[in-house]
Amino acid sequence: MDFDRNTVFPRQPQEPGPQADPGYPPPPGAGYPAAQPPVAGYPQAPVPGYPPPPAAGYPVAQAPVPGYPVGQVPVPGYPAAYPAPPAPVPAPAAPGTTVGRAFLASLVWAGVVLVVVFVVQGQALSGYALGYLVGRMLPISLISGLLVRAFFKRKRLAFGWLVLASLPTFVVSFVVIGAILLAGQQR
Repeated sequence: MDFDRNTVFPRQPQEPGPQADPGYPPPPGAGYPAAQPPVAGYPQAPVPGYPPPPAAGYPVAQAPVPGYPVGQVPVPGYPAAYPAPPAPVPAPAAPGTTVGRAFLASLVWAGVVLVVVFVVQGQALSGYALGYLVGRMLPISLISGLLVRAFFKRKRLAFGWLVLASLPTFVVSFVVIGAILLAGQQR
């Protein structure tokens, strides 16, 4: 079955009549002039209508065309140049949960404790009481953050999941440090 290029590609100039399928490479030697016996100084005799080959038979170097690989030129009827290469992709983030993200997730619960103390107290805390509360929450948050980091070292979780995961470690750290401080006061 012949392929009629006129029906598939109507806007491209071409020879009339059925053509070979453009998806297949042309047969060897197609489109090249017939070989001529060698002439002195040239490996092949010049063909009428074609420029003579350069001395020593090497191809003429072609000036590069912007946007095309070296040795290729624009083809009529096709886009003027290749599209620009895509922008480089940034390096992926660290594969696991960082200590900073785990510490910030634990600080959320320290903020919750601070709000609960304000609500239960009913009035503003003194500067000393506020400093004591914040000073006691920071080591607990740090220990809780380190425990969460130890659990999720190789898996990067969304921040909301880290906050939920830090709740049990925050409560355990709060109880353990509270018990240690209470035991130190009992002497």
